[in-house]
Amino acid sequence: MIFYRSPRRFRAVTLDLDDTLYDNRPVIARAENLFMEYLTERFSALRSFSRAEYGDIRSWLYELDPLLRRDVSLARLEIVKKALTLHGVPEDDAAAGAREALARFVRVRSEFRVPEESIEAVRKIAARIPTAALTNGNVDYEEIGLGGIFRTVVRSGRDVPPKPDRAMFDEAARRLGVRTSDILHVGDDPRTDVRGAVSAGCLSAMFAFLPRFRDTSRCTILPDISLSSLDEVLELTDAYGS
Repeated sequence: MIFYRSPRRFRAVTLDLDDTLYDNRPVIARAENLFMEYLTERFSALRSFSRAEYGDIRSWLYELDPLLRRDVSLARLEIVKKALTLHGVPEDDAAAGAREALARFVRVRSEFRVPEESIEAVRKIAARIPTAALTNGNVDYEEIGLGGIFRTVVRSGRDVPPKPDRAMFDEAARRLGVRTSDILHVGDDPRTDVRGAVSAGCLSAMFAFLPRFRDTSRCTILPDISLSSLDEVLELTDAYGS
């Protein structure tokens, strides 16, 4: 554990999910591959559909509606719907097919389990202090072994812009009944987690599931604390939590 700023007391903990509690890279890569296979096999209109075309439609829709960037599930839904309609599928059928495809993606994207050491560490943290999860993604946290642990889970969306915007930290503070300055946020990403937390007035602790991504030289703003294990959050809570 390395302190880059003088520690202060905190009353709640927020945790990122992807790449903080588990390695998300192989999970999302598999999900994306299976998703494209599903689209081309399930919908005859999309037999020749490619990743490049998917990306083009996404870019086009983001230009038309920048708020789609805030909600990864809604964006995926709208991309598939637009792809189907562009390939001649009637609007109602395209909408139904897009909902089916999104449900499929979330299911496949959640077909893994968080390592037991991470689950146990989060359980211990949550038993000591109010704890919430903050995620820009759409994983089903109950399916991956994190159900019943967090006091609340804050997801990004149209009304709550994703990290690093401070809105997610503000929403977590509101739900937990504390100020953002009372929160210790733990996450792996130098921009979304570290910069976002510091900008929101939270204490920031950087921790990545894979050790090679814990290098704070990637940060343009240093976290308050750099962690080498999730168990160190327990040490911080015992020393500075209230």
